[in-house]
Parts: sequence; C-alpha cells; structure tokens
Amino acid sequence: LRRGHIVRVVPRENERINEIWLSDRDRFSYQGLYSEDRAQQPMIRVGSELRVTDWETAVQFATRRVKEVVETHSAEQVGVLVSPNLALEDLYLVQKLVRALGISNIDYRLRQVDFSNDQENITYPSLGLPIADLEHIDNVLLIGSNIRVEQPMLAHRLRKAVMRGTNIFAINPRDFTFTFSLTAKITARPSEMLASLSRLAAMVAKRAGQGGTSNESHLEGSESDEQIIADALGGDRRSLIVFGQLAIAHPAYSQLQLLAQYISHQTGASVAYVGDGANAPGAVIAGALPGRGPGAKLLQSPGLNAQAMFSKNLKAYVLIGIEPELDCVNPGLASDAIEAAQEVLALTSYLRPGGVLERAATCILPVSTYAESGGTLINIEGGWQTS
Repeated sequence: LRRGHIVRVVPRENERINEIWLSDRDRFSYQGLYSEDRAQQPMIRVGSELRVTDWETAVQFATRRVKEVVETHSAEQVGVLVSPNLALEDLYLVQKLVRALGISNIDYRLRQVDFSNDQENITYPSLGLPIADLEHIDNVLLIGSNIRVEQPMLAHRLRKAVMRGTNIFAINPRDFTFTFSLTAKITARPSEMLASLSRLAAMVAKRAGQGGTSNESHLEGSESDEQIIADALGGDRRSLIVFGQLAIAHPAYSQLQLLAQYISHQTGASVAYVGDGANAPGAVIAGALPGRGPGAKLLQSPGLNAQAMFSKNLKAYVLIGIEPELDCVNPGLASDAIEAAQEVLALTSYLRPGGVLERAATCILPVSTYAESGGTLINIEGGWQTS
C-alpha cells in the first residue's frame, strides 16, 4: 500500500441520519477508484485518435473549440450535462461559467424524459421531513421505487417502521424484493402505472365524497388492493407518498405527479421525491437547470432540458462527470447525439475502452472522484454535509 491509498470507506457517525450504518454498495465503492479505465491524463483528438497532451494545451484546446461553436453556430448549439453526484461548489461554478458564455442549455436530470410541468412545477428532490421521522409515519406509498437500491438508508428506516406497525404500499412496474413486508402492492406494466394511480385517485375522491370514476386496466393486483391503499391514505393517520426514480423517469411523469399531488391534497399525505445521484438537491440549489438559476430562481430565458439536448442533436456537448451510455435514461439517444456532434468536451474520471467518450470526445480532461476532493453535498432531508 502507498501513502494516500484508500482501502476502506466507513460511515460518518450521525445517529440522526444513518445510525452508523452503511450499505455494501457504498462501503465498497472505493474499489472503483482503482479501476483500469480511470482517466489519468488530458487528451485531445488528432484525426481519429485521442492523444495524450499536457494540461495547458488541453485546456486551451477545449476553450477554443467551445468558443468557436458559440461564435459560429450560437450558444444555443452547446449543451452542458452535469452529474448529480458533483459537489455543490462544482455545480455552482459550472453553471456560472457556462451562463457567462451565454449558454443556457444546462441540466443534471439525465434520467428524466418528461418535462411537461418543468417551468411551473420544478421537482426538488426531497424527503420533506427528517430521515429519522420515517420510522414514525403510519402509511407509506412507494410509486415507481426500488427503495432498497435507490436509498438503502431509507429502506433501513422503513424496515424499522414496519416492525413498529407502519403500512407500506407499492405501485411498481416490477415486483421488487424488499427487506420489509408490504401491506398491499400493485404490480403494473409501465404503460399501466398511470391508469393504476388514476384509479387510486378516483377511489380517494369517492372516499372523500367527491365522486369520481376509474378506468379498468390490466394489473397484477386487485381492486381491493387499491381500495386498501385509498382507505389507509384517507384516514387520519400520518401518510407519505414517495416518488422513486422509476416514476421520475416515466414518460408520463408529469401526469403521475399531478395525480399524486391531488391525492396528497385530498388526504393530507406528504409527497417526497427520491432523486438520482448523491447531490440532486444541491444541483437544484446551485442552478444546474435550464430554467432556474442559483437558489432555483426562475429565469426569463430558459434553455433546453437534458432530453431535448439529445433530441435536437446539438453541435457541441460539454459532459461533466458522466458516461452517456451508463448514466442516461435513453443511452441510445444520448450516444447517437454525442457521436454526431462536432465537439465533445468531457471532464471525466473514467474513460471506458470502446465507450462513447473514447469514440466521440474531442477533448478529455481527467477530474477527481468524490473521495479525492472536498465539497458539499445536500442530502434528501436538506442537510448540508461538507468534507
């Protein structure tokens, strides 16, 4: 072992957040730091090949190429996509820099495709309550969430809650295996999830004395399951609706969101959003969004969201901390757009052999990983954690 070599990851002691627990995924995440595909040196494309160069040359090359695209094709032809795992400070500096260049196309939401309500109803990834309070919620409805994979520490809290008598329900596209038992579940095809939630909303409305009808759908679950959920949420006990990553990535996400908000309004249940990445809340606060600046302030001239950037095949892409084929909800669309672009600047920790970046990037700038640099992350309960 050499000095500075990371050999293990341990949780920071904080009973309120993690009770000193840590998931295996995070405990052994350090192994990726020593992967053979780590990007180690700056590279620029000469002809069809990426060649190693010095930092000054690479930075000047990247700066010149991006400015040329802006001057020749306008700033609207540059798309900036950032990882939701970046530190708050990095996210803020990135959005400040690209906006100083006149670029409005910046987004961290790589796993979202429906942005219908984007300007009016921006999603802030938040639990909406302290993590420890999950143990004291009476009813929890998971929508499109494999919570055990998405947020292991939240799954741990929910398991403790079930042991104390909490009812947990799920509407999911797959019958996921949880570490706790479900009171009722509806396993629906992705195309049927909207119909399922619509039917639940109708039952909630009927229970509240407002009438309402529901559409039949082919679900692996029964009407009694939906009625059980509607009755539980409509009671006078404390309830929480949790939007998982599969719901946020759903093509009808905006409609699912409106239905959940309706159910919330009728029942008094809170709504939580489990975003993708370690610092999705920080990305919103930093202003790494096409229509929102720092502090999530609404901008008058919004740019393109992540999905639109790929759909419109822009002339240039700046990718920060992402690998398109691994990090985007539609890897085919993202890869095709990037490979067709005139300029692709990638600030990345990894360069996979045969990957999109190796094939398409015109400049590679290696960046450090989470364990090699400090910064602030904002967790799902809104706590700022700085290392």
